[in-house]
Amino acid sequence: MVVDLGSGGTGRLSKLLTGECDVLAWPAASQLTILRDDPRLRLTLRPGMNIAYLAFNTDKPPLNNPAVRHALALSINNQRLMQSIYYGTAETAASILPRASWAYDNDAKITEYNPQKSREQLKALGIENLTLHLWVPTSSQAWNPSPLKTAELIQADMAQVGVKVVIVPVEGRFQEARLMDMNHDLTLSGWATDSNDPDSFFRPLLSCAAINSQTNFAHWCNPEFGQRAA
Repeated sequence: MVVDLGSGGTGRLSKLLTGECDVLAWPAASQLTILRDDPRLRLTLRPGMNIAYLAFNTDKPPLNNPAVRHALALSINNQRLMQSIYYGTAETAASILPRASWAYDNDAKITEYNPQKSREQLKALGIENLTLHLWVPTSSQAWNPSPLKTAELIQADMAQVGVKVVIVPVEGRFQEARLMDMNHDLTLSGWATDSNDPDSFFRPLLSCAAINSQTNFAHWCNPEFGQRAA
């Protein structure tokens, strides 16, 4: 067996189509239609133990108000993200747990897309002329093939409800260092694990201790939740 690690993007796909290789792992979502339509190939898909999410910095007003966060979430067209970013290979999350987890709640409700309600709720909360800074990885991630495009779509959605989003591209370790300063308003992030234990998501993403370990980017902390998750 020969494993070729040297090519990326369309180069890997070209080698598969020309017969230079026999197996292609983790093709880009945008390439799946090509693979499905080629009768010489067999495409195998399985649900992943990963999530992508938009983290609100719950330490910063007005995002420390759950009602404001909910109103902003109503403005995001998740279905468009599923098609434009993931080409139909992902689903809108109803919870922090992926469907493949044994603890996934099938009764969990997806946040609706309702920009009119978003505008009304923001107005009722006295939110006007709000500007938020969204920190975004510059490169493709395992949980998001195109973070910058995702950010631009979210930016356009929030603009429709009167919220200005400034996109701040950040890279690698520099992103982690800046997020630890806790000055961001929003950030695009994600999480992947090889375990279907809910603790693999709850503890690193939502525990108080994880705020200082560069994984709880929302800076959400509830001691009672932490005790129950321990």
